[in-house]
Amino acid sequence: MKIPVRRSLIVARKVVKELEKILPKEIAKNCQVESWANGREQGLCLKHWPAEAGILFSKMAVFSEARSSDNILVIAGTSDDFCHQTNQPNEQAYENRKYFDCNDYSGAAKYVKEFLK
Repeated sequence: MKIPVRRSLIVARKVVKELEKILPKEIAKNCQVESWANGREQGLCLKHWPAEAGILFSKMAVFSEARSSDNILVIAGTSDDFCHQTNQPNEQAYENRKYFDCNDYSGAAKYVKEFLK
């Protein structure tokens, strides 16, 4: 029997798959994906850090299916905008959230790519 996966996690994984296609290697090699949960919004967090040794994550983006629709939610900001234990964005980052139409995984990935540049 196949065990179902929460839809918001499936959406987040599809965004990661699109990112893997378009992120330049020099950016992708300095990224890491972790979990993120905000109640009904459960997705993934992409952390990017600069190549310099000793510097913590500089940019972060979380993405999932939005809790009140089937749109894709992306919240991006600097590492100062997120809790390092939970990957939860602060109010300022949350206010700058961006939504993409459902199934627009490519659009969400392009937005994250541009943010990381």
